[in-house]
Amino acid sequence: MMSEDTLTEAPCIDRINVEPAILFGLSSSESLWVIAGAMLLCLPLAAVVMAFSMVGTVVAGFGLPMLIVYFSARHMAGVKRNRPDMYYLHLMRAWLARMHMRRTRFITTDGDWDLGRTLP
Repeated sequence: MMSEDTLTEAPCIDRINVEPAILFGLSSSESLWVIAGAMLLCLPLAAVVMAFSMVGTVVAGFGLPMLIVYFSARHMAGVKRNRPDMYYLHLMRAWLARMHMRRTRFITTDGDWDLGRTLP
């Protein structure tokens, strides 16, 4: 006799479309982008500070990127709140398209649509 809690069907794991949030609402790939950006921003500063003080190098090379990651993750959590998945990425892509830095994949015109030909 089988118990009632035995699975009769495999769980539908193919319906998970989004990475789970791991850092204040950022997914792992988003947090890696933020961490890499913070490090790239702070490495030149740490190199300049290293000429003067080793303690300042630790602060500029480690403490400042951590603060940048913390505050940008908090900001992104506010941007993503109650929005659909990938909302801010769509905003960024639309902004890049408006600045002519990227081709748009969105419908950005407003007005009436037609077929482009007359009907018989």
